Amino acid sequence: MRVGWRPRCPCVFLALAVSTLLACATVPDADLSRTYPEQVSDGALRAVPALVRSGDTFSLVMKMPHPGELAVETPAGTWYYLQSNEPGGAFLMAQDEFMRTDELRINTARLCGVRWLNGVKTTERVFRTAGKYTFHLAENLETEFENTLHFSVVVEYLAQ
Repeated sequence: MRVGWRPRCPCVFLALAVSTLLACATVPDADLSRTYPEQVSDGALRAVPALVRSGDTFSLVMKMPHPGELAVETPAGTWYYLQSNEPGGAFLMAQDEFMRTDELRINTARLCGVRWLNGVKTTERVFRTAGKYTFHLAENLETEFENTLHFSVVVEYLAQ
């Protein structure tokens, strides 16, 4: 009675192992869209104009369809959340309205964002000091950008 099977040539095992690895490593085209390198200034998110002063209004133009979360990082590194797809997280407008919007008109004197200080949700004015403000549009702002669909654009703010 034969208990095990042995190939005549060990190359059979090697060929089987390589073909199994290749089959596992092959990703269908539909899944390639889930690999997200950071995507900056490719037209999916634009600021018009990108140089603003106190009281100016500019547009954030988003290519449709777009991710559902928006935040801004100040020159000091503080993050303000402007739109979130978490339950109860929409800040600028209802989430379904945000998903249908391709342009946001933002006034630098009036834009407020949400941040958490010691676990307490606070709303503060965003544009307060001169410098570069980076707007992030992503599927999930609570993860590393390489793990989510993410676009960003920089707005230069000149305080008066």
